[in-house]
Formats: sequence, C-alpha cells, structure tokens
Amino acid sequence: MDKQELNNKLELFKRTCSEKGYIEDGIVFEEAYPGMIPSSFIVDVLGKQDWVDKTYSGLALKQLIQVLWETTDANIRENIFTIRISGKDERQSMELQ
Repeated sequence: MDKQELNNKLELFKRTCSEKGYIEDGIVFEEAYPGMIPSSFIVDVLGKQDWVDKTYSGLALKQLIQVLWETTDANIRENIFTIRISGKDERQSMELQ
C-alpha cells in the first residue's frame, strides 16, 4: 500500500477525528521502513491545538487508536507502524495529506 492509497483508506478515520475535535488540518505519512511489504507508515496526526494542550498524551493516543479501530479493518491497520500526535508548533515542516 502506498501513501495515497493509505490516505484514501483513512478518510473515515480523518473525518471522525475531525468531528470529535481531535484534528484540525489532517494527517501526514512517513514511511517507517522504506521498501518493506506490507508498507509500514508513521501516521502523524496534526491535532487541534486546544485538544493537544488539554489532553494527556496517553489519553489522546488512546482516543485516536479507538477511532482507528472503529473506522478501519485489519488490512489497513497492518500498514501503520505507529501514530504520532503533533501540535501547532511541530507543523511547519510537514506536508499535509
């Protein structure tokens, strides 16, 4: 699975996270181990600043993982190596998907 396909398959995840107030701008993908099959991506969630500021990082990650499990199947999740949460300060160098 490439970045674009994963991005398309995570559309419901992104929409649900946005509706819950978790994300503002989107997500960014970085290949964790280029060339591996299945692909292994770091999914960098660009969190809404107020959610990032007031939510304990462990709880925030738990909330994102819960939404991921509710909105995707195992075939999609096997291509995700990890989820990383970034706030406004970390966004400057990221390419939004």
